[in-house]
Amino acid sequence: MNIIKKLIDNKFFRSVILIAGGTAFGQAIIIISFPIISRLYSPEEYGILTTFTAVLGMLAVVGSLKYEWGIAIADDDDKAINVTALSFLVLFVVVGLLALILYGYGEEILVIMDGENLYKYRLFIPIGVLFIGIYNILTQWALRKKILKRYQKQK
Repeated sequence: MNIIKKLIDNKFFRSVILIAGGTAFGQAIIIISFPIISRLYSPEEYGILTTFTAVLGMLAVVGSLKYEWGIAIADDDDKAINVTALSFLVLFVVVGLLALILYGYGEEILVIMDGENLYKYRLFIPIGVLFIGIYNILTQWALRKKILKRYQKQK
């Protein structure tokens, strides 16, 4: 029991449990909602969603070229703000270029990525990359400002 009390009192352990618990809760929602979703949509539509998610996952990696990783480790807040601004700038440029490329050469690129069934949804891909990039940047900012710890203290 003494070990459990030490673990519960450990701030790092509580942070890990909070993050892991949030992830597990999100996965549980997906599992619970799957029977409803499978009744609403056909297997073809679900396949398009899966393809869209896979293509989006591949392209979202280059959203802000991982500059957001420098936010949490910057020496001071001024540098962190500059890295954040740079991350947003790079993200917007990459999303703009991606939108232009997919608009002009979308069919050829989607064939290469084995996503030819996404052609009519090709302009949603840059929007998805944009939102994933914004989420990643703001997550790194929240880690830097220790917003997670503030949330834990309110409970």
